[in-house]
Amino acid sequence: MKKLLMMSALAMIVSAPVMAEGGPDGGERGQGGRGKHKIEQIFKHHDVDNDGVITKKEFRQTAEERFEKIDVNSDGEITKEEVKEHAEEMREKFGRMRERREERRSSRDED
Repeated sequence: MKKLLMMSALAMIVSAPVMAEGGPDGGERGQGGRGKHKIEQIFKHHDVDNDGVITKKEFRQTAEERFEKIDVNSDGEITKEEVKEHAEEMREKFGRMRERREERRSSRDED
């Protein structure tokens, strides 16, 4: 149970960049349907069989997949360095996504 709790907490920590992103309209939390968007993202990620519910098995499966992704050297342990490296990769990924979204928005505004 302690390991599952640690993995869940770690998943939340490394998911922070996703949670910090604005909604589809760039709005803050609670604006522009942001809450609905976040729920859809959670289910898209965790509801593996797309049946509209997230089981413990599905949640554990995605948490274990995330753990394995962060555990770069596959030693069954995650170090602070591995978490920092993963968080930086996620920041870069979401920065690129934000730039592409802003470029698309700019090109639409020019039309």
